[in-house]
Amino acid sequence: MFDISNIEINLSADYLLVIGLLLVSFIYTLFIYKYTIPQISKPKKIFLITLRIIVLLLLVTVIFEPVVNITRTEKIEPINLVYIDNSQSITFEDSLNKYKNILNALERINNSINCKSNTYIFGSKIKNATDSLDLITFKDNSTNFTDIINSLQNDLRNIASVVIISDGTITDGSNPIHNAEKLNIPIFTIGIGDTTKRKDVEISKVLYNENVFLEKSTKISTTIIQNGFDDAKVQVSFWEDKTQIIKKEIILSKDGINNIEFDYVPKSAGEKKISIIVSNQQGELTYANNKNIFFINVLDDKVKILVLSSSPSADVSFITNSLKADENLEVISLIQISKNEFLNNKSISTSIDSADAIFLVGFPGNTTTSELLNVVQQALKEKPFFLTLSTGTDLNRLKQLEQYLPFTITQITTGLSPVQPNIEDKKNSLLTNNAPDPVAAWSNLPPIFQTNSKLNAKPESNVIATSKIRNVPMNTPLIVSKSIGYNRVIAVLGQDIWKWKLQVANKELNLFDNFIYSCVRWMTVDTKRDRFKIKTQKKLYVKGELVEFVGEVYDESFNPLDDVYIKVIIKKDVNISDIKLNSIGNGIYESTYETNKEGDYQFSAVGTINGKTVGKSQGRFTIGDINIETINPRLDKYFLSSLSYSTNGKYYDISNLDNLLKEINQKIENSTKEKIKTSEINLWSDELLLILIITLFSLEWFFRKKFGML
Repeated sequence: MFDISNIEINLSADYLLVIGLLLVSFIYTLFIYKYTIPQISKPKKIFLITLRIIVLLLLVTVIFEPVVNITRTEKIEPINLVYIDNSQSITFEDSLNKYKNILNALERINNSINCKSNTYIFGSKIKNATDSLDLITFKDNSTNFTDIINSLQNDLRNIASVVIISDGTITDGSNPIHNAEKLNIPIFTIGIGDTTKRKDVEISKVLYNENVFLEKSTKISTTIIQNGFDDAKVQVSFWEDKTQIIKKEIILSKDGINNIEFDYVPKSAGEKKISIIVSNQQGELTYANNKNIFFINVLDDKVKILVLSSSPSADVSFITNSLKADENLEVISLIQISKNEFLNNKSISTSIDSADAIFLVGFPGNTTTSELLNVVQQALKEKPFFLTLSTGTDLNRLKQLEQYLPFTITQITTGLSPVQPNIEDKKNSLLTNNAPDPVAAWSNLPPIFQTNSKLNAKPESNVIATSKIRNVPMNTPLIVSKSIGYNRVIAVLGQDIWKWKLQVANKELNLFDNFIYSCVRWMTVDTKRDRFKIKTQKKLYVKGELVEFVGEVYDESFNPLDDVYIKVIIKKDVNISDIKLNSIGNGIYESTYETNKEGDYQFSAVGTINGKTVGKSQGRFTIGDINIETINPRLDKYFLSSLSYSTNGKYYDISNLDNLLKEINQKIENSTKEKIKTSEINLWSDELLLILIITLFSLEWFFRKKFGML
């Protein structure tokens, strides 16, 4: 309900000026109608004077742009929100009695509080159940408290209090307590479930790295807790997909906590489904928590580097040796010794295609063919590269690659000058080394040679170092980088950089090797970022749960693409089905897949525009191996209490709600809010006002004509 609390009229001129003009208009009107030809009766004069004064008043109104501001006060009535946990864990034991208790609690809340109350159910999603309690089925496959907090953050109503009825078992989303503190809304939690410790063996926690490397050992730590099975022997097995890798036998400790580690050495790259299973013990509360499934991404950590040079040189040798010293790099060198001959017999096109990054050392040269230059040019569209203007570099041919370079070649001249680095970007990670002062170490390096040609850094580039000659800083860039999408480039605009390896002062300085390693890391850090990525929202789904696919698609500059046709082929054993992903804007695509068949699924996705392939992606998910809602079906009173405490609310057991109802009503009494709304009416721009002025003018002249006046 609105109450008008204030009305203001504002003009674009001083009020005294407006009043003065109105008085002048009034006096002028009286003057011109004092004597008329012919003379008319007094009532007719009064009628015409009134018309003229009204018209002039309205004209002055339009000229000085009056604006009416109306302030209204709206009283926002408080509301209470009740959220009921609709997940399967609620009905693990004694479901009928729990259902009755929840309905009784809801009825008491609705009948006892002094404001409107809305009821919602939550689990996989939030649904309004105010008018339909039939939605309470306890069949949701997950419990997500984060969705509640997110919905409250976006709710503009005057929420006096929130009541959550749940067992506190989080099976989806993150812990919401931190964000709940910011709401400034009291959350009261009602716990439903059994707090009694039952006989059980449970895998409570697994610590692992999501990304591990091929053929390198990684530790996976598992915590097994037990109650009622002191000194029992159990077998704990470690599975990769359907293959058992390790099996250990342990004796369950009396303190209830058992830690066990597995050394895992993956033998092949790709995504691996890992299962840790503890053997079942007779009399356990549930066997669902005896198994823990997760996925690990095994990376082939060998980064493929191609070194391409137009001729042999010391720079090529030193750079190649530094790269080969890193066991995580696979290095291929292609060194041109004549027009069509290379020291390495590897296929040029295959080597370029398979490379994660390219080192161009003294390339291109005057013997480089146009065909090879074109192949390299195509590769630089998507591959990061390192460039040094070593011996043999042909700047005229290099200009053909200029669109990918971090600098421009504006003038080509002969001659070289000895230069040293003058560091501009002192915090750049590429400069790190083992010297006490890493930046000073760069300044003390022996001189290298730089062309006298005019080279300018592009505006989007980062100048890491400029040149100095005999300690006099010059304006010429020496080390430059650029990063736009896949186009990550580092350029050293000089030759004989091998001298940096043979420092005169400190033979132990690792400056040169560290610089080369750092360049590789910086260049390849984004090569794993997919422009076309399709995945499922989760890896593990319960039987009957919708599998949600989401995709991201970008062009070469990482601008989102919204017009891609994406087909996903889903395979389980010999069964194959497919779905199409739909664009929702900003390069995001989504769709769902429904099946009742348990097992492991693999999917592959292809995106096309007008028949041209944009990208490919693949992945996997599992349905029905484990029901996360039955892993830990006990009441988590600690979490519910913490959530309430953090929001100035309280925790209550479902059997004792008297004090809860009193506290909710106290919150309601103190939560009445007023909302101020201001509306602005521009009288001077109102079409009706202009029509009225014209109408009144017309009436005045009509009657003057009728009265026979001049």
